[in-house]
Amino acid sequence: CLFLPSSVLMVSIRCPVGAEPLYGNTLVLEGSGRSLTAAEVLGLPADRFYDSRSRIPDWAFTQSAIWLRFELANSQFLHCSRWLTVGAPRLEDVQVSILRHGVWFQQQAGSDYPLERWSIAARQPRFELSLQSGERIDVVVRVASRSAMLLDPVLWDDSTLMAEMATEQLVDGFTLGIVLLLVLVGSAIGTVIRSRLLVLNVLVLLSYSTFTLVVNGYLFYWLALLPWSREVLVVLAAISYLLAYFFIYKLLGMSRLARWFNIAVFGYVLVAVLILLQGAAGDVVWTLERFRELRYVAYILVPLALLCAIHRRVHVSWLAWLFCGLFSLQGARWLWQQLGDTVRTESGDVYSLQSSLKSWCDSVVKSVPASWGSFYSTPSPMV
Repeated sequence: CLFLPSSVLMVSIRCPVGAEPLYGNTLVLEGSGRSLTAAEVLGLPADRFYDSRSRIPDWAFTQSAIWLRFELANSQFLHCSRWLTVGAPRLEDVQVSILRHGVWFQQQAGSDYPLERWSIAARQPRFELSLQSGERIDVVVRVASRSAMLLDPVLWDDSTLMAEMATEQLVDGFTLGIVLLLVLVGSAIGTVIRSRLLVLNVLVLLSYSTFTLVVNGYLFYWLALLPWSREVLVVLAAISYLLAYFFIYKLLGMSRLARWFNIAVFGYVLVAVLILLQGAAGDVVWTLERFRELRYVAYILVPLALLCAIHRRVHVSWLAWLFCGLFSLQGARWLWQQLGDTVRTESGDVYSLQSSLKSWCDSVVKSVPASWGSFYSTPSPMV
């Protein structure tokens, strides 16, 4: 196959075996009005587009539709068929328009459409591009979503795509099995040793893992909820955030800090949760944008809680020190990414079952020793 992006650049690829990333061979357009058609986008001059060979904007959460445009030609003597994936499974409205011999053909996928209208009924939306020998087509892709605009267009041959999907789902399934096992064992141990800290840790793991499953498109297997994926997502995010607050409250012993500080922290958490829940009934994009800005206040509040404890001469365990240190490093990493203006792509996404399992392993190191210590030192009710 031959890629001919709509500019002076021409890159020849003979129907590649494997995966072929399309960034660098596509033109990108942000359509703020969402009223353009594929034919209109195809007719626009190249200087209206971002050249994906250079840096493209970080759209994050946007009300705009994003358009991708490229040409595909088969210079071989054999039929060429490839699968196009556009980005993360969470993208809600993906339309692929193909101009072949003057006639437009449409394909679509995403939770905004009934499953029977999807090009292929699969968790990862994909679109088939087939060309006869010597044939050339224009491809225009439109993406609109209330979730993060994570685009990573790739062309796959059939065997490579199937192997990639099988590996991904095998790893996710194995990780989910470990998560469920840890939830059961952690719940049992937390109940036996009367540790609220460990039980809260388990609940955080369970809620965040469910959140990541929805983020990564696994609501596809629960068709009744698929049209409500954004609403389910923000509710799960609110639950996870609230549980994380109670875990940190218990770990840092915030009940011994000043009342005004606890009221301020709880007020912050309550505002964040209400903003998330507003997205279930209102503008999800606005909700996620506000929450994205608000959640980083936690990187200030957690170290501040530690400083308040030191000021009030409250004994703080080494586990709390370790937690605050790791949490501050995570905040510094985020700040560095913002200063570096990192481009958001699917490969840079951090919401995965593996990330939830890693976070839980980090936090369980903090909670289990403290839980056992309190169990053997005082035979009191749940601490």
